[in-house]
Amino acid sequence: MTKPKYQFSRAKWYEVEFHWTDYDEIVDWCNEQFGTQPTRADAWSRWVHVYADKIQFRDQEDYMLFVLRWGL
Repeated sequence: MTKPKYQFSRAKWYEVEFHWTDYDEIVDWCNEQFGTQPTRADAWSRWVHVYADKIQFRDQEDYMLFVLRWGL
């Protein structure tokens, strides 16, 4: 049996806030790193931008990569 690439909980999101003035740069970077942002987040969405200054990640490793890159 093939193991799934991502091991994350479908119920838990890791949320991080950022300064809204960095929105375009951050969303572009997330699209490059984690794939295109879904129109509607579902159980298989890897990440989603919420509100003007928050992003949620399913995988703790994605969350940590974001925090390390953006120093939040």
